[in-house]
Amino acid sequence: MRLAALLLLTSSLAFADDKPVRKVVPPADKLAAAAGEAFAKAKEADEAGKLDEAERLYRKAFAIAPHPFCQYNLADVLRRRNHISSAISAYKKYLEMEPTAADRKHVEKIVTDLEAMPGTIIIEVEESDALVFVDGQPLQRSKDPKNPFVLQLPAGPHTVDVITAISYDNETCNADHNSKRTCRFRLRPRVDGNVVISGPRSMSRMSKGHSGRPTIHTKGRFTLDPGKQPVFVAPSDNMQCKPVEIDVAKGDTVVTYVWIETPEKWPQYTAGKRPCVDLPYKQRVLRF
Repeated sequence: MRLAALLLLTSSLAFADDKPVRKVVPPADKLAAAAGEAFAKAKEADEAGKLDEAERLYRKAFAIAPHPFCQYNLADVLRRRNHISSAISAYKKYLEMEPTAADRKHVEKIVTDLEAMPGTIIIEVEESDALVFVDGQPLQRSKDPKNPFVLQLPAGPHTVDVITAISYDNETCNADHNSKRTCRFRLRPRVDGNVVISGPRSMSRMSKGHSGRPTIHTKGRFTLDPGKQPVFVAPSDNMQCKPVEIDVAKGDTVVTYVWIETPEKWPQYTAGKRPCVDLPYKQRVLRF
């Protein structure tokens, strides 16, 4: 079956009205007949506004006989379905398959614009006295205790810490491009400790203790003696140039909250040696 030609729209991407932007179908001899049939049906579904069906058929055509224009049109459908992360991946795949594409700069701008789209995270916490931190930064609770926290954040994972006088929870909440996501916290009745150590997703949950040093719990709440305390949070101590020196506050109703910025990737061995890293950190004394 010969493939019908698709109109090539060269105008700039219109996010406001979500207009389709499709590529011209290559000649029939460039695709297997089955792929061409799936492509033609995808076009029909696309034009009829049946975007879920169009997505399925563009994927089918690409699986049978990969062609960069399938990937481009799939990306445009995904964009209009508001599946932004998947659309970004598909546009990048198109550019990877078509390195000399005449519209490379235009597509790169589309990708840049999509990647810049923030996401909305809604944080719901039952406890009205809870202190909430996102990526180490405190949130201001509204005067209405039942009103959740609503934040616009860059797309990707964000660390949320919820602390009360007697409990604690830590979760990763993901912000999706141009979408809303709700993260609900139901704290355990009791989690003891006067210290909370948290960090980005690259910080793993672990307990560390050595002879002569206190045991620390990353992304957890635990107890340390008041005063200066050296803390290692790297997978092994030689990855960390020096310990983080936290100052544990005194008092029965205080919690020392420490945010330690761990790298996305820890350094690897080079020429038989592993370079160490210094870890930026900040701490706050929370009073309840």
